[in-house]
Amino acid sequence: MKFIVDAMLGKLAKWLRILGHDSELISPDLMDEEILSMDFNGRVFLTRDKELAKRVSKRRINYLLVPERQEEALALLSLKLGLRLRIDPRTTRCPFCNSPMSPVSKIILNNLPREVIKSNNIFLRCNKCGNVYWFATHYWQMLRMLLKARSIKVKMSLGP
Repeated sequence: MKFIVDAMLGKLAKWLRILGHDSELISPDLMDEEILSMDFNGRVFLTRDKELAKRVSKRRINYLLVPERQEEALALLSLKLGLRLRIDPRTTRCPFCNSPMSPVSKIILNNLPREVIKSNNIFLRCNKCGNVYWFATHYWQMLRMLLKARSIKVKMSLGP
């Protein structure tokens, strides 16, 4: 799934990338009129700006108004758009530049701390910016967040 994400939702854009979704973040320098004149190329527009959402809907652009809390936003996206709340190393994208990542052997990673290389087996490198990622403490924190989002999704699907 592809998204175009309002500048105020930078953390959500990172989450979507980690979950494997191409998520273009709008520059904070753009005015609403510039955003409205953009070519969304079939991407779903995500925002918290109610006024902008109204204007976008008049142009028949597919959009979703998301809540402020990350776990609620992810739950809503999962409920409304079928977004899978699972991290898959084969599809995850770089949280910073949005490019696909590839597995890399730890044998060639000589610029990471020795403890990191010893204690991890899976490493991913961004195909564009070269950042390297591994599954350590942050990964477990992300899994906890996704568990919360799944729980909220269940509550949302049951209704008030």
